Amino acid sequence: MGYRTAIEGPEPGVIWGMIVLFPLVGFWFWVAWVVFACWLFTAIYQDRYFQATLDVMLLAVLLSVTGNIHLANVWHFILHNPLLILEGVVGYLVIGVLWSLAKWRLVLRRFKNRLATHWKGGLGIDLPHDLQREGLRLLAPGKVTLDVDCFKTRIIGWMAYWWVSIPLWLVGDALHDLFEALYLGVRRIYQEMADSALND
Repeated sequence: MGYRTAIEGPEPGVIWGMIVLFPLVGFWFWVAWVVFACWLFTAIYQDRYFQATLDVMLLAVLLSVTGNIHLANVWHFILHNPLLILEGVVGYLVIGVLWSLAKWRLVLRRFKNRLATHWKGGLGIDLPHDLQREGLRLLAPGKVTLDVDCFKTRIIGWMAYWWVSIPLWLVGDALHDLFEALYLGVRRIYQEMADSALND
C-alpha cells in the first residue's frame, strides 16, 4: 500500500483560479511565509524557543483554518502509515541529538578560545563577565567548570529545531569562523604594512 498524503491537492478549476489570482493572493501568501520564516529564525537565533513553538503552532492552526491541511486527513495519514511516522520521528530525534552534540562542541570551543584570549599573558585568576553569565565558574587558576543545566533550554532547542539551527549556524557562525581564519592567515601581512607605514 502506498503512503497516503495528509495534504489534499487542489482541483483543476482551483488551480486555474490560483493562477489568475496569484498577482494578488499568491503574492501576499509568499510574503506571509517570508514573515513567518524571519519571525521563527529570529526566535531561534535569540534562543526564544517558547516563542518559536508558539509560532509553529500558530502556523499549523492557520493552515488548518485556511483548508491547506485537514486534521481528519492528518489523523488518517498517521493511522495508515504508522511505520513511516515512526521512522520519521526516530530520524528527527537522531538528527536533533547529533546536531545538539555538534553544536555543544562548537560552543565549548568558542568558550575555550575566549578564555585563551582573556588569559593571554595572565595567571587565569578571573573570568570574563560574559562567560560568567553563561554559567562558567573558576575552580582554580586556569581551571574552570560549567554547569550544563544552564544550557538545558538551548540544548533542547537545538534538538527540536535543528532544521532552523543548522542553517543559522551555516550563515552565521560558519561564515564568521571562515573570515576569522582568513584574517589570521593574512594578519602578519597587515601587521608588517602597519609597522612599515608608521615607522618609516
